Amino acid sequence: MKKTLQLSAMAAMLFATATMSCNNASDSKSESGTAATGGSHNLKFNLKPGTAYSYDMDVLQKIEAAGTTSTNNLYSKYTFNVKEATEGNAKMEVVYDLMRMEVKSAGNTMKMSSEDQTPESQAFRDMVNKPFSMIVSPEGKVVSIEGWESIDKTGTMKSEDLKQTMETSLNIFPDKPVKVGDTWKKDMNTTMQMFKMNISSTYTLTEVKDNVATISLNSDISMLQGDAPSNGMDMNMKGTQKGKMEVDINTGMTLSGTITQDIKGEMKAQGQTMPMSITSDIKITGKQK
Repeated sequence: MKKTLQLSAMAAMLFATATMSCNNASDSKSESGTAATGGSHNLKFNLKPGTAYSYDMDVLQKIEAAGTTSTNNLYSKYTFNVKEATEGNAKMEVVYDLMRMEVKSAGNTMKMSSEDQTPESQAFRDMVNKPFSMIVSPEGKVVSIEGWESIDKTGTMKSEDLKQTMETSLNIFPDKPVKVGDTWKKDMNTTMQMFKMNISSTYTLTEVKDNVATISLNSDISMLQGDAPSNGMDMNMKGTQKGKMEVDINTGMTLSGTITQDIKGEMKAQGQTMPMSITSDIKITGKQK
């Protein structure tokens, strides 16, 4: 149970990072803007040392498998502290401040919180108030991650896997300035618990108004076949991801974001094949501290 809760929490955090990462530098000459021409906008990381951003995230997840329906509701608060900026690369300290989760399945309810001292909440207590750091390039490439092993002592996700998954979330920017209505694509592979996934995404700059940029996201998600099943279990899942983010152009800070995932497929275990579907709704709000 502890390992399952840790994995659920980490997955939710990564999706939050995907939303948070859409920092924007405007073509207008503002405090964080980088000038471009012809009403275009240069989307990239432009973070200043000493700044910090606090985020609140809600995830509502519905899972249907083997005739059973369960719901997970995860709330978390976390902080990104920008420590350094060298040659455009930003070193950020990431801290999970609070985590709560409620799981309902088969008429039973289980509640966990990093603020509780119950055995069920141990996995969350192990993750809060323990910073790790990562260095990110202006384009969103994750150069390195440090300090993660001291948080995930069970080895649920290794640093290299976290780095790869983070980069899938952060490396979303176009390779040239874009105007309202322009789209760009990203195609990446990542690994989660020995399962390899492909995420093919299309981003669109839909609006810039009152120093707020709106970016839409549409993705196709699929598991890559050919690897040995994990722990005797094999999964064949495909789905979509849709969402939008509102970004403060002057600071590059995400003001709000929503993402909806719809994934379906089948799970094979112990000689049986079971249909499975996962629907997730994610909402995030952020502010500068």
